[in-house]
Amino acid sequence: MSNNKTNNIEEIDLLELAFKLLRKWYVFVVFGVLFSAFAIYYVFSTPSTYSTSGTVLIRSEQGIPNIMGIDASLASNFLDLGISSDVNNEKLIFQSKTLLGQLVTDLDLQTCSFYQKRLGGYHELYNNEPIVVVFPENYKQTIKGSLQIDIKKTKKSTWKINFKHKWRYKITKFKNELTDLSQAIETPWGTFGFIEDTTKIDPQYPNYKLRFITVSKKSRIDEYAKNISVAISDKKAKALSISIEGNSIIKNETIVNKIIELYNQSNIDDKKQTSLATLNIIENRIKTVKNDLDIIDYKVEEYRVKNNLADLTTQAKLIIETTSTYEQTITEIEMAYTLVSFIENHILNSDTIELIPNTNIEDGTLIELIAAYNTDVVEYLRLKRSTNENNPFISQLKNKILLTRDNILQTIKSTKEGLELQKEDCIKRNREINKQVSSIPTIEREFIELAQEQEIKRTIYIFLLQQYESLQTSLVSNSNSSRIIDYAYTSEQRIAPRKSISLFIAIFMAGLCGLIYILLESFFNTKITDRTELSSSTKNKIIASIPSAKESIISQNSNDLLNQAFRSLRTDLILTNNKIILITNSKAEKNNTNIALNTALSFTFLKKKVAFIDVINKIDDVKQYYKDNNYLNIFPIEESNTNISDLLASENFNNFIQNIQNEYDYIIINSTPIESDSFLILNKLANISLFICTKNVTERKKIRYLESLIDSNKINNIAIVMNGLSEKEML
Repeated sequence: MSNNKTNNIEEIDLLELAFKLLRKWYVFVVFGVLFSAFAIYYVFSTPSTYSTSGTVLIRSEQGIPNIMGIDASLASNFLDLGISSDVNNEKLIFQSKTLLGQLVTDLDLQTCSFYQKRLGGYHELYNNEPIVVVFPENYKQTIKGSLQIDIKKTKKSTWKINFKHKWRYKITKFKNELTDLSQAIETPWGTFGFIEDTTKIDPQYPNYKLRFITVSKKSRIDEYAKNISVAISDKKAKALSISIEGNSIIKNETIVNKIIELYNQSNIDDKKQTSLATLNIIENRIKTVKNDLDIIDYKVEEYRVKNNLADLTTQAKLIIETTSTYEQTITEIEMAYTLVSFIENHILNSDTIELIPNTNIEDGTLIELIAAYNTDVVEYLRLKRSTNENNPFISQLKNKILLTRDNILQTIKSTKEGLELQKEDCIKRNREINKQVSSIPTIEREFIELAQEQEIKRTIYIFLLQQYESLQTSLVSNSNSSRIIDYAYTSEQRIAPRKSISLFIAIFMAGLCGLIYILLESFFNTKITDRTELSSSTKNKIIASIPSAKESIISQNSNDLLNQAFRSLRTDLILTNNKIILITNSKAEKNNTNIALNTALSFTFLKKKVAFIDVINKIDDVKQYYKDNNYLNIFPIEESNTNISDLLASENFNNFIQNIQNEYDYIIINSTPIESDSFLILNKLANISLFICTKNVTERKKIRYLESLIDSNKINNIAIVMNGLSEKEML
């Protein structure tokens, strides 16, 4: 039961709020116009922001072709040629401060230029400035904070130059005016010059305003590090998307294309540097091996001629081929051992968490561990740049990386042990083959030993030549590490400001502010504002509504809203058979007396005899309203030494009321306010008490007080009259 009652109250409150909002529609219109105007100004004055992106495919390293059955990438890493092609690693390169620093330098991004439109707002220029600022020597390399230069051409064809330098909390300003823009300006920061390019002046804005903002290189790098986004668009295809947001489409596209260019050039330079160093090492090694090969070739030929040996026997050839194969296998095992040792030393000698070089080792377990380790390291380095190292997640990730590193070291140890066993087995088998040489005649046996050495030297020499040729080809080709899928592309649709979003926000804010305004107005306005609010504040019947009018006293022959309202009130009082009528309100006001008089007069128009008892006023204050009315008689309560409450409670006053009831058709009592004792006394005598609630005058707490009197049974027979309504509210 109580729940239903609560729900009903909530429904009433919601309906009341809805009606109140509808009645205050003009508030929403005003806010709607204001916010719409602001939205329009914002859309047209705010520089457009565009998103530009380019997509590249990261190439995998081709390495060196398979030689002697050795894995190409294995040989490449052995020669220190390998570069990780993992897409996450390449993503870090794109976002590196080194690359961004080169970007800022090459494109001269320390200084940004803007022009101001008539509607307001500065719009960015790029490579289209009608004025070029010539900075003091080395100023951009030493600048701290930011320097803003505003240039404005006046109607007198002079130039106003304003400088503003910000460094931490200090702002330094400097102003000057030039008649000729070619003049130099001496400032606290050095001598500045200006070069005007008249071909770039917009004829629509001859008196344009220009703004140049210069910051330190580090500040600009930090800015682009936040603004430039590098995302993996396709993991399987190893594709990266480089994007940037900015006001200038040309600038955006130039930056994206330049980043890709710098990335490729950086990889090319790294490859060149590594290849040149490796070529030098291989070249020296080739000379040494070639010299050894020439010596052994001479010895073999000399021995052949000396001992008149035409050719080796089949058995001797087989022995040489077999021993050569074992020697090659031993060499491959030694190279693999060197690679895993390189990784082991790299891990042990590193004091920081960093990536492990990609070696493509055949050990599957080791490959998986290194891949997992590098993935976690990439995530760790990414998080370390954007958050505090004390972050619990970073600490957890670091512990995981260290644990994986220990597992890698343990796996490397096992791998090295396995390689050592393989090498020992090959050496053992090679020795067994060499034992067969003892069964061959001495002369042929010595020749086999020379031939074995010759074959091993020739194999190494061919291997080194192939490596040298492969590196030279790679050096000449200078292939990019990435393939451009899409060059920098900018959509025609700007991402900000958006007309639809701005309009939606304007409508939303208008509605919100209108609602807040009405609610605050209701909260701070302590007075009753309309009939609906009054109805929700009281359980008593609202018997009538009285309009505000210039003429406060009704007349018999008039048919205006005021006269109609009192006729309606009179009819209701007649139908309810109320003879003694008490008129009161929250304070002694003139309106209360007027309503009491008008109520009395309305009955006299029906030729009813009315006694008007005025507790508030003297006879002189109201006699003007009844001097020609034979049906109205007034009985003022004259001031005396007796307290008014005592007088009204006296037996004499009760007798007076009883006596005039027989003589008059109706008795109208103009009472004191509801807070007075007099009202409580008079309410007991009256058939009905009319409480006058005046719009924007009667306070809500007075209604609550009236309700409390009713609830405590101190008064009864109460009805309410709403006063002071507008003509629209009456209809």
